[in-house]
Amino acid sequence: MDYRLADDTREHIILLLLRLAVDSSLTADPTVYSELQCVIESVLDPRSFEGTDPKEAVHRVCSTFYKTVDDVCLQSRIAGHIIPSSPWLAEVRCRLAVSFLLEDPSPLHEPPQTLLDLNRITELLATNRRFQVKRFQGKADYDWRELIALTALLSIAIDVSALELNYRGDRTEDDFNADIDKLASQLKTMYCSIQVSGASHMTLTLAKGDLEALHYRILYSIRSKPPPKKTLFESHVNDNQDIRRMLSKYSTRGDGNMGIPLR
Repeated sequence: MDYRLADDTREHIILLLLRLAVDSSLTADPTVYSELQCVIESVLDPRSFEGTDPKEAVHRVCSTFYKTVDDVCLQSRIAGHIIPSSPWLAEVRCRLAVSFLLEDPSPLHEPPQTLLDLNRITELLATNRRFQVKRFQGKADYDWRELIALTALLSIAIDVSALELNYRGDRTEDDFNADIDKLASQLKTMYCSIQVSGASHMTLTLAKGDLEALHYRILYSIRSKPPPKKTLFESHVNDNQDIRRMLSKYSTRGDGNMGIPLR
């Protein structure tokens, strides 16, 4: 669909569409939900911008949402309604997600190599109080829905950053996988610290499940190859050459007898 609109009109329409996207009563209708996402995708298409830089226009729109939307649940809905049907749209929603996560507008205009940094996300999980879930365990006033929304933003940011980092020429495959492993380890620490009992609130269970699902997704979907399997015997034998030599004494001898050492 071709939208030939004035710059200020287009920006106003994008703001209205994304405002409609956070209305759960409206998007509960599958038809409305689908059509709304298609229209958002069309008006954000850089090919439909004439006489203006699409990056500057979208940056103004994203800055407006960053300044006006403080609720994490609404932030995740806004970013989630931008379909990553092209690298351009994937980057737009990644910029929004990273800005909301870091609570900093600078990712809205950072270069890709700075924006798409897995180590920054890992450090955020380790140091930001919003992700210190062990501190909030058992506290009735903690809103676990916020953690679910934060996990959704993480999923958006990690997905795009991993794709970009995987093809950066200055990084090896081992470097990329090492960053993925650090991030996965931090996610595992988070969801393992959530103790779910039979009387736990449902949102607590959902929050833990979302974190665990994200952990396994980045290990087995974003990582360039699955992590090596570790077993007790394999690691023990690999780390102790003396045991290997000892076991070799008991191998079958050429005369058909078991290799019981004779003295």
